Amino acid sequence: MVAQVVMPQVGITTTEAKIIQWLKKVGEKVTKGEPLFEVETDKATMEVEAPADGFLVRIDVGDGATAEVGRVVALIADSPDADISSVSPASKVEKALAGQGEGTKAEKEPDAKVGEKEPAKAGRDKFRITPLARRIAKEAGLSNEELANIKGSGAGGIINKADVLSYLEGKKAAQPPAEARRPASAQAPRPVAKEEGDQVVELTRMRRAIAQRMCQSVLEAPQFWLGVNVKVDRLLEFRDRVNQLLPKEERITVTDMIVRACALALRAYPQVNATFTEEGILLKGRVNVGIAVAIDEGLIVPVVKDADKKALREIAAARRELVKRAREGVLSADELTGGTFTVSNLGMLGIDEFKAILNPPEAGILAVGQTQSALALIDGRVEEYKFVALRLTLDHRVVDGALGARFLSEVRRLLEEPYLLV
Repeated sequence: MVAQVVMPQVGITTTEAKIIQWLKKVGEKVTKGEPLFEVETDKATMEVEAPADGFLVRIDVGDGATAEVGRVVALIADSPDADISSVSPASKVEKALAGQGEGTKAEKEPDAKVGEKEPAKAGRDKFRITPLARRIAKEAGLSNEELANIKGSGAGGIINKADVLSYLEGKKAAQPPAEARRPASAQAPRPVAKEEGDQVVELTRMRRAIAQRMCQSVLEAPQFWLGVNVKVDRLLEFRDRVNQLLPKEERITVTDMIVRACALALRAYPQVNATFTEEGILLKGRVNVGIAVAIDEGLIVPVVKDADKKALREIAAARRELVKRAREGVLSADELTGGTFTVSNLGMLGIDEFKAILNPPEAGILAVGQTQSALALIDGRVEEYKFVALRLTLDHRVVDGALGARFLSEVRRLLEEPYLLV
């Protein structure tokens, strides 16, 4: 048996990745689940695991080379002497895009497989298309009618990536210049005069991706903000009491408790745990909370999966491991994808409050400031209390103000009554 190793899909926006190094040599034995090679994407540097037990019998994409998502980059066989001559080095895995990660609808449709015909429908020709070409076409908004008019250059007339890109280029040439179609806020940056002493820092893949995603976020999603100040005296007391009973390396943090509160509130208000799509609002079945982590290269958001089903100690353990792996640059594809909501805490950097930009395609992100002190008149006495400013950003296409207010009030209730987090 021969298993194909493919370049994985890391998030819905990643189309290619660079192989930094192979961790195994041809002929070496590999075990399913062990790190096989390291890749660099627009999101992070991470390890890709072996999909099967066996021997690494061929490497098609070497160190330093870039491969598109879904491409076969290596082969694993039962024996180091297995016959692999029938597997073309340039081949793609028919089901690579249909079975990797969260993916899009087009990636998961059976009719997206190479070599299959579209089901016959009235008024439309049959055609064949590769998974990657179908995904590119879907992202570009091409209809099946348009695809049916593209002449495939692949084997047997199949439409491939080059065919779709060529069609899009022709379509683009017939349209007005891009600058004329862009809103003012989306115009390309104007040239800036350089003076002596200025220095241009080349954009890294991550910084370029951050720029593109943040522009996409503010241009596509009508965002609005809600805010509350949460009294945290009980929360801090609860944290300290719990931590007295735990080893130092297992102690919980305010961030852990906020993630837990958000996860429970998302389960109570599933309309916030959602994504806007052309077909309608997609309510996500799992509650996966991303935690924004600052690293040298920029910002990365690893994901605590099924956070609503995890106890505080489990969330704390998951957060510690994710942050450690993020800063070591070894996060896996699964650890970076599938988020349904994000928490961004800048309190440890001395920030009182801030407003965050949505992390698409999520509908909400919670910005957390540092613990502050204030005075209040309580029963005729002036008393000091501690609070944290929470600022919630929401996608108005998915969530209205009243729903957002109820969600944020539930988060505040859980944090001000911390024993509800147990």
